[in-house]
This record gives sequence, structure tokens and C-alpha cells, in this order.
Amino acid sequence: MIQKDVIKPSQWSGGFYELSIEYSPVGDDKKINTALAAVSNSKIIAVPISHRVKIEGNSVNQWYGDIHILDGKVLPCMVTVTRIDDESDWLDISIPQFAFEQVYCYRYPLTNELNPWLVEVNATFTTLAESIFKESPFELAMIGEEITGHTNHTVVTRDIIESDSAIFIVPIHLQTKIKPLTRGIELLNGLQLYGE
Repeated sequence: MIQKDVIKPSQWSGGFYELSIEYSPVGDDKKINTALAAVSNSKIIAVPISHRVKIEGNSVNQWYGDIHILDGKVLPCMVTVTRIDDESDWLDISIPQFAFEQVYCYRYPLTNELNPWLVEVNATFTTLAESIFKESPFELAMIGEEITGHTNHTVVTRDIIESDSAIFIVPIHLQTKIKPLTRGIELLNGLQLYGE
């Protein structure tokens, strides 16, 4: 059930920790709606999203709800679809860092060393990305702090995915294009995970 205070302004101040998923080419409402259905049908996210969303050009659409972390914690989250004409569509699942402060022993910067619980958050996002990809294959997914817009499938390089502090979930077609020197962690459906 969605928390009553999920849209309380104080919870949404400060930064976000995000799963950001790129869909290209821009404008494929069917693909976006299939991805949103995968989010809604997962046992990870509880967000009231209608079955058919009409996405306008150059727009941002947001829904608020809860995310169930694999360690049993339930945190507020925001699901956002951003359409940028002539670029890509982005599906983002964002957790306000304020929520981390309320339920975990939170230390900044957000690293696994300082915040061991972050491993469970990353695993939750990874599991969610796998289930979304199964229903609606994407170009690239990234996990990290304020990661939205960090890079995209047209400019990402092997140096970025192998040395960046973010986590990257890379489909087989992008692996073939950028030819990473190291092998990532094998996920479902040919996805590879790079990063912490």
C-alpha cells in the first residue's frame, strides 16, 4: 500500500538515487507502456499507473509510490517517464536520499564501503531492470546518484562503463558495439552488469 506521506515535500528535497532506463528511438508509446506495466506488475514497486499512458513530446510524467527493497525495507519512490524529442525516452525509478537517512545508517558519499545496505538497493534496482527488460527491451540502464542523463547508448564507451562510479546494465547489442575489455556480471536475457 502506498504510504500516506509519500508526497510530503520534505521527503523529496535533496538528491535522488536512481535506476535510469533509456528507450530509443523516441516516441514508442507501446514500448513505454509495456515497461510501465512491468514496473506495476513487479512485486518491487507499488505505484498507481494507469494501463495506457499517452506520452506527449518533450514532457515529464511522474507517479509516486513505494519501492520494496530486498532487505525488507519499504521506501518512497517516484517513477518518471521523460520524453525528449529527437533524443530518447527515459524511464526512471528514483528514491529520495532523505528516505535513506530515515531507515538506514546513512553516510555521504553514497558508496558501498560507507553504506553496506546500498548493496541491497542496487540488487533491487538490478532485479527490477531485468524484469523490465524481459517485457520491454531497453538500450541502456544505469544505477547511481543523480544518474539520469549521465550518458546514453550513442555516446557511452567501454571506458565509461568500466571505470565510472555508476552501475551499468548493458544489453548484448550494446556490448557488441562498445566491446568491453572485461566481462561484466551475467544477468538474465544476455544483460551484463558493470560497476560496484
